[in-house]
Amino acid sequence: MGRIVSFLGSFVAKWGGAIIRFGLMFGMVMFFAKFAVPFFVDLMDAVAFILSRVNALIDYINSYTGNTDELITLFFNVLKSIGFIDAFRDAYTLFKPIFFTLIVVLGGKIVMRFLSLFARLLNYLFISRID
Repeated sequence: MGRIVSFLGSFVAKWGGAIIRFGLMFGMVMFFAKFAVPFFVDLMDAVAFILSRVNALIDYINSYTGNTDELITLFFNVLKSIGFIDAFRDAYTLFKPIFFTLIVVLGGKIVMRFLSLFARLLNYLFISRID
């Protein structure tokens, strides 16, 4: 009878400890995932902010009337007359979705790689702790 109780006690202690360790590791993964999601959201906000600032700059250059300095007005008039500003605006409009999509995909890849690495390390820790 003592051997059965000893066997069951060691079995419960082994798996109870493994379940507690797994719960702690799962909690740690969720804790770090809590930081990865806001990173991705902040990255999206940064992309939207940069997009709005570049659009505002292009609108300012297109609507520049030149009331302040004659040399700056001449510079913008030359750029407009050779078509540089229109070419930049058209190229920016064409490549804007591609450029910002790549930034968002890169940020998502960083987040996913971090979470995958962390989960894999915890998995290795969990496997090594089971006797």
